[in-house]
Amino acid sequence: MAGHFQNQRPNACRHASSGAFGSKFVTVCVTGDSNNQIHLEGYQVSGQCQALVRDGILLPTRDAPELGYIRDCSPQQYVPDVYYKEKDAYGNEVGVSAKRLPVAYLLVDVPCGVAPASA
Repeated sequence: MAGHFQNQRPNACRHASSGAFGSKFVTVCVTGDSNNQIHLEGYQVSGQCQALVRDGILLPTRDAPELGYIRDCSPQQYVPDVYYKEKDAYGNEVGVSAKRLPVAYLLVDVPCGVAPASA
């Protein structure tokens, strides 16, 4: 969903050949902590995620919200192989086919906060 909204709201950039680069759209999760204070966490999806969503390659999964599904190739659309790296049981970094991709690999943390109240 964030990738869809970021694609709808491109950031104007005069130095980009297309006239836009990235997006200023940010998803912010607001939660409370044990001290009755609010805690803000901001996120964006990466440019790669925006492109996968724009082209209809990355889809949500029904059974696991922490995973995304990479669409299969069809005669109408070529889908490149998508891989990500993780460590195996022996500590080696290995490439894994991303048919079911952990969406945490596509998120970018955005620092956010609240200005202090004026005295």
